[in-house]
Amino acid sequence: MIIKKLCNKKPVKILFYCITFLFVIYFFGTSIFEIYRVPTGSMKNTILPEDIVIVNKLKFGLRVKYKNIYYRALGYSQINRYDVIVFNLPVEDTMFVNRPYLNYYQYIATHKWTKRIDQSDFFQKKFCPITIRTPYIKRCIGLPGEIICLKNDSIYINNKGISEIKANNKVKSKYQEQFETYDLFLKGTNVILKWDENNMGPLYIPQQGDSIELTYNNIKIYKRIIENYEHNNLNTISGKVLINNKIMKYYMFKQNYYFMLGDNWSNSLDSRYWGFLPEDHIIGKAWYILYSNNGKTSTILKRIR
Repeated sequence: MIIKKLCNKKPVKILFYCITFLFVIYFFGTSIFEIYRVPTGSMKNTILPEDIVIVNKLKFGLRVKYKNIYYRALGYSQINRYDVIVFNLPVEDTMFVNRPYLNYYQYIATHKWTKRIDQSDFFQKKFCPITIRTPYIKRCIGLPGEIICLKNDSIYINNKGISEIKANNKVKSKYQEQFETYDLFLKGTNVILKWDENNMGPLYIPQQGDSIELTYNNIKIYKRIIENYEHNNLNTISGKVLINNKIMKYYMFKQNYYFMLGDNWSNSLDSRYWGFLPEDHIIGKAWYILYSNNGKTSTILKRIR
């Protein structure tokens, strides 16, 4: 009764409507758009370090979680080649239970004692939720179902050359990305296939519903997808692949994956190092540069292409 009387007063009613309006704008604004500050020079010269970027989360569909699975809702466009995308870094999938502030993979890379960590109760590890992993920004080069091949400074998709992405400029050391921490994909493949960051492939990019034959050569390529992103137990015994304790000759992928590269190829921690980008890790499309300052001139509200 008291609230009703207060709301009948004009100033209080106006204030109530203003607060409601601001709440609605904030709720829908944070659901549809996100502000992201670029920390490194991996997208130079398209996007510079410290640029502030507006991310359109609606374009590819809002990320909705239901029964531990992420779905896309209300999207109005599919992901295309050359789209600049902001996403949660896939390889930050593990964290320490008792020390969440420590980077698991960085700690292992620094200390080189994985077995001791795995056996210690003090360093128990657990799955890290997708939405709290570090946001990264890269350009989409390879789409689901395609075969990509890198040869020196050239990129081939399904045996056809596409526009080259060449290193632009070396950036200052404070903007260097953590290559040694997250080069899990490259380490796993160069032992068997002798790949490096400038020469790899042909490499099949998984598409939802597609099946591949599991072989000695490709199990290292798709191991992280099968185990970490699609949550299966994978083991190899006497040359046979066991998934969830069953011998499997083929595997069907549960979602789409993408191959991402930075425009500044020589200084970009991208799919060459950490592997494929799962669709459920995508936050949205980098839409506009809200503010940029290269030290000489400032730019406000520039569309990203």
